[in-house]
Amino acid sequence: MNKSKRTLYVSALNLEDNFTISNRFLAMQELPEKGEVWLTELYKNYNYRTIPLSVADAYHSWGATEKKEYFKIFISTDPQLTTDFYNQKGLELDIRKIEKDRAGRGEEPANPNIPDWLTREIALTVVRPMEQQTLSAGQVVTLLDKISIKPPAGLSAKIALTPRGEAERSLETGADFSELWGFQEAAEPYAMTRGFNEAPPLSVLELYDVEGASQVDADHPLTVSLQDQLADRELVIPLGYDPESGTYYPLGMSTPDGEVRIESLPEETPAGTRSLGGSIKIFFHKVVLSKLGYAYNHPQLAVADFTTKPEGEEQDEEAFSYLTEEAAVKSKVAAADKIILFIHGIIGDTKAMPPSLLRIKDDTGKTALSRYDLVMTFDYENLNTPIEQTAKDLKARLTAVGLGTGHGKHLTIVAHSMGGLVSRWMIEKEEGNKIVNYLVQVGTPNSGSPWADVYELASVLLARAVNGAAFLKPYLLPLSLLGKLANQLFLTLQQMDADKSAFLKALNDGSDPGIPYAIVAGNTQLIPVAISEKQRLALIRALSRFRQRAHYNTLDKMLFKLANDIAVSTNSIFEIPGKDKRKYVPTELPVACDHISYFDDPAGLEGLGQVLAVRS
Repeated sequence: MNKSKRTLYVSALNLEDNFTISNRFLAMQELPEKGEVWLTELYKNYNYRTIPLSVADAYHSWGATEKKEYFKIFISTDPQLTTDFYNQKGLELDIRKIEKDRAGRGEEPANPNIPDWLTREIALTVVRPMEQQTLSAGQVVTLLDKISIKPPAGLSAKIALTPRGEAERSLETGADFSELWGFQEAAEPYAMTRGFNEAPPLSVLELYDVEGASQVDADHPLTVSLQDQLADRELVIPLGYDPESGTYYPLGMSTPDGEVRIESLPEETPAGTRSLGGSIKIFFHKVVLSKLGYAYNHPQLAVADFTTKPEGEEQDEEAFSYLTEEAAVKSKVAAADKIILFIHGIIGDTKAMPPSLLRIKDDTGKTALSRYDLVMTFDYENLNTPIEQTAKDLKARLTAVGLGTGHGKHLTIVAHSMGGLVSRWMIEKEEGNKIVNYLVQVGTPNSGSPWADVYELASVLLARAVNGAAFLKPYLLPLSLLGKLANQLFLTLQQMDADKSAFLKALNDGSDPGIPYAIVAGNTQLIPVAISEKQRLALIRALSRFRQRAHYNTLDKMLFKLANDIAVSTNSIFEIPGKDKRKYVPTELPVACDHISYFDDPAGLEGLGQVLAVRS
């Protein structure tokens, strides 16, 4: 529409992604005052006000479902306006250079007869979704000759691969996929295709007209075999979107050979323009563990050296290096008086624990780190090594660096989860009470845990931590083993079985260690409702993957009806037989955090700070 008071002349160039340039939709047309022009397509001697845009079959065969086409609009007062000389064919010809004689502009005279002109650019995204294929029980479907998908019995659907952007547009949500995990240097959407030109890669599996969705569970997964075998320290996690809470949550885990086990299907969400109904969307996210700097041997007693930063983290105040050489550790111990030792639990390592001392501050602003001369860590194999043996290894390594019986220093142990049982056994059964001055247990299952499978436990903890939880980083190394852990029983979890464990019976015989213990116990029921409701919905969906298993009801009761930190009931954390008779045990109060956030969450840090202040 010409809203000016003069006659204009208009042309348009269509710039395609294969370098074709054409003015065939609008070569040049006069545009009188208040007049309008259209881009048209000449077909069978008739001009249609509809122009053909498409994604070619050749692109589609590579998995490209989108391309960009640009239109550059030329508007001028010059009746001689022409764009013919810009026309060129696509890649089959070299780009032709057009030479134009141009006089030096210099000072231009004020001449109203000199033509005036301008250009505007319009970009159009052309989308052609991948064709749907039929998924039926017992049949393997292959997409793009690379991705093979096998459903369990009772599941049928139409399936297709989709770019993440297209799938997210139909969610109509404020949830930001880019903020998942909280450490984007090591996590990214997993691309099943490389993309092409400006077309995004395919990274979402969509299911339409689904029947038998309830048949998918941990024992009857929908398996997706990727085209690439994963590296040793990579894992791909399928994620579903929960429209009720506006969050993403894990649906399963990948195996080292590149097979992704989808163990539950999310709810249908709007399908956008693809169908009148909804679709089940499964997003895939890759975490690259090698970028997170994991490296230690088992068992390893080390010094957490805050003065030496790991490569690339020189500006990070909380970063530290592990000093592991025994002679160097022994020298540091000899020069110290007050020492604090961190011990991790059944899932995790010590990487996130020492920095908590920098986050705990007193009223004057001094950090808890300033109270100690030396910070140490103990990492150990935590699945198949008996807890008693790990306790003996701990004592042996402490003795080797000068912290044996009668060392004359003040040693505080802060032990997370199963690490508290390791510490208790050393103190109460291996005469470690002659070595340790103070034990702080954080989320320790003193009277046992209902979790019989570390894969189930890790899956539920992962559900809690997906949405921007940077403190999950220390847990990702053991989580990378999840594909190997499925359907396996591990000794340490059996030792923590509240009903059957001979280990717990021997440990909880009422013996008085003669040294003070403190307990920090999480209770997710104390977390503010707006936060805990989102967590609760994610946990419900993660746990439902195991609903066919015999102990599902026990886990359901512990997670949603009893005070708990997700991994352990609050009562189990507090219950040490004979504890009330020990006059040195400080009074405990539950804190509003969960099992994996004690050393990062403000409530967990507050509880840890209170018990450390008692005996630091």
